[in-house]
Amino acid sequence: MPSKKPTRSKRTSGKNKNPGSTRKRKHSTKKSTPKSKSTSKLAKVDKQSRIEQIEKMWSNIFKPSSEPVEQMQETGHVAPQDNNKKAVVVLIHAKWCGHCQRLEPEWKSMKDSLDNNVNQHIIFEEIESADLDTKLPLMSKNYMNGKPLEYRGFPTIGSIRNGKFEMYGGGRTAPELLQWVRGLVS
Repeated sequence: MPSKKPTRSKRTSGKNKNPGSTRKRKHSTKKSTPKSKSTSKLAKVDKQSRIEQIEKMWSNIFKPSSEPVEQMQETGHVAPQDNNKKAVVVLIHAKWCGHCQRLEPEWKSMKDSLDNNVNQHIIFEEIESADLDTKLPLMSKNYMNGKPLEYRGFPTIGSIRNGKFEMYGGGRTAPELLQWVRGLVS
């Protein structure tokens, strides 16, 4: 007679059928408490006011104003009516960029070498990468008639004249930069 092998019992769905077992079940002791209606209304009002504040900020930044702008708020440079007479020299840089770090002493030397005659006809705008979101829209609004100023990396060097941005593609030594800036005035 063939011997019968003992059969294993199938596992149950995790329920402990033995009431005397020492195995304990884990139960959640936290109860979800419904938020009161007044709390949820306050949250909606607060959320709505924040959305309105953000929309107001965006509309101030990106919609051109019909009124003439007196001054750039962030940098304190000249009024737009003077922008057609002066060239704007732009440097967009990042502190972490190796090319920008090598350019920095050359840029300072170039600016220190400019005489008063050239300085009277030039506006320098230097924008750190962390300030791009706030300063680029202002420059666009004040110097480029609302057209976006596009940059392609760090550093970006260029000039704005008559509302148009022109990238500089020359050398990055102080004498080469100086010659370029002087050429913008003549």
